[in-house]
Amino acid sequence: MIRAFLLLRLRSFANQFIRASEAERVAAWWSLLWGLIVVVVIGWIASQVFSLLITVSNARHLQFVPVL
Repeated sequence: MIRAFLLLRLRSFANQFIRASEAERVAAWWSLLWGLIVVVVIGWIASQVFSLLITVSNARHLQFVPVL
């Protein structure tokens, strides 16, 4: 059911893309490119935050000895 819905949406998008003008196609590709860049950047930031949280949680178990 979901697969059929997604295929229908993809076919609809493909038909709109075929009928679109050159400017609309270029705009669609740029939109797709910017969307992918945003997803990659958000994923990278989330990865860094997750890594930092793991580092902090592991550091809580360490005993820090002050050096005089």
